[in-house]
Amino acid sequence: MSLSRRELLGGVAFAFVPSLVDDDLSAKIGKAAIRFSDANGVPGCLVHVLRGGKPLASHVSGFRDIQSPNELKIDDRVAVGSLSKPIAGYVIGRLVEEKYLRWDQTFASLVDDLTKDMKSPCKDATLEEFMNHTAGLPYQVPGQEQIATVSSVVEGRELLVRLAMAAPDAVKPGSRMLYASGINAAVVMAERVTGKTFEDLITTYVGEELGLSSIRMGMDAVDATVPRGHIVDSKTHDYVRYGHYEWWGKNMKFRCDAAVSVTGKADQIAQLMSFAAGYGGPHSKALLKTSHEKPMSISPYTQGGWSTNALGLFHYGSTGQGDWSAVQVVDSSKTAVFVYLNCNFEDNSFKGTVLLDEVVKLCRA
Repeated sequence: MSLSRRELLGGVAFAFVPSLVDDDLSAKIGKAAIRFSDANGVPGCLVHVLRGGKPLASHVSGFRDIQSPNELKIDDRVAVGSLSKPIAGYVIGRLVEEKYLRWDQTFASLVDDLTKDMKSPCKDATLEEFMNHTAGLPYQVPGQEQIATVSSVVEGRELLVRLAMAAPDAVKPGSRMLYASGINAAVVMAERVTGKTFEDLITTYVGEELGLSSIRMGMDAVDATVPRGHIVDSKTHDYVRYGHYEWWGKNMKFRCDAAVSVTGKADQIAQLMSFAAGYGGPHSKALLKTSHEKPMSISPYTQGGWSTNALGLFHYGSTGQGDWSAVQVVDSSKTAVFVYLNCNFEDNSFKGTVLLDEVVKLCRA
């Protein structure tokens, strides 16, 4: 039987990270995070809060790997799963701003060689439909094992898109909202019009333009500086499995899939999420429109790849390797809250939303 979190720690105290701006808010967030971690068996927790794109508060506690154990750091590199979608939305938004792309452009108009032998209705979907999950693509895509046969990430993305469009349950664009990986189709469009890989576009628009150089596709190595993730049984709070990020370096799907494979230092991920929401950064005005625009009434998602709720923009992410992350943007105060948990739960019920909601309440108080 695995040890409980409290038994493992054996009296080791958590240390609060010195606050960036608001000491009181950082301390309150830290207390909330430790309460949540103790109640749910969470090995490690990171929180970053930004207002207007500038750091407001932060907290870190726990461990990267409980087998060592070694302390989690405030700027550790993390994988953020589906938060990759609004991150891709930032890059796509910049390309629209620079007139490489238009939101009403169809896939077939730019990438006809991939679709001319297909009868799929999805090949006529527009860029904005791919971004807000109304392109008609299915969630489950058959045949993805074929990706192991390709030699480059660009080929891998193009094959992912072909497989999705050829799926028997693909439907006419605009006829439904179904959470899918249309982000890859948008990225393939971006690669065709610019002549650059998505990896190069991230370097240009995120690494060089914003100075967030740690952000890229894939996690190439597993070492002591990378949180590995832990799966927790939600009933016993025992650790039942460890995440294994060697998948990221060896599996072509996890190297090429723009919908799930972005990684970066936690503090830089948090800042990019604020910029992608249109709050802060050198292109905030254009990105604010990109991130919030909802071209279709049937979709709760925006053309920037975000979901929406009463407070503003949000998104959740998990690689399935024992981690969970989320961003909630409070539009009224231009505040972005990023939470990373070094564990997921066996029943996949997104219990991390409890902590996210509590941190958001503290920021609104």
